[in-house]
Amino acid sequence: MKRNWQDIAEFICGIWLCSSPYILGFTHLTIATIAIVLLGLVILLFGVGGYFLPKLVEEGATFVIGIALIATPWVLGFDTEPVPTGNAAIMGLLLIAIAVSARVRDTMFASGERKPA
Repeated sequence: MKRNWQDIAEFICGIWLCSSPYILGFTHLTIATIAIVLLGLVILLFGVGGYFLPKLVEEGATFVIGIALIATPWVLGFDTEPVPTGNAAIMGLLLIAIAVSARVRDTMFASGERKPA
């Protein structure tokens, strides 16, 4: 199966989410660290699962995880901490954008507007 730039970007986002608490220095915020690393691992699993799952499922999961990342600081109560909150919000928006662009790409190819490169 041919992979596209969205799959690579999703993988990089998963790696970043798993390592960002250590790079950005908010490991002392245990709940933020656990939540962001777990969501990063889920992104990585869906990225690998993309070889076996329908694209719609993978893209839908990426979209939902993006929303979950944006909501996580407020739901788990670390919204007063700017670094993990900003990280979660930016990565959530990025994952939503990746999912939407992949869905648009798939729709364009399915409708015959574009041919895969």
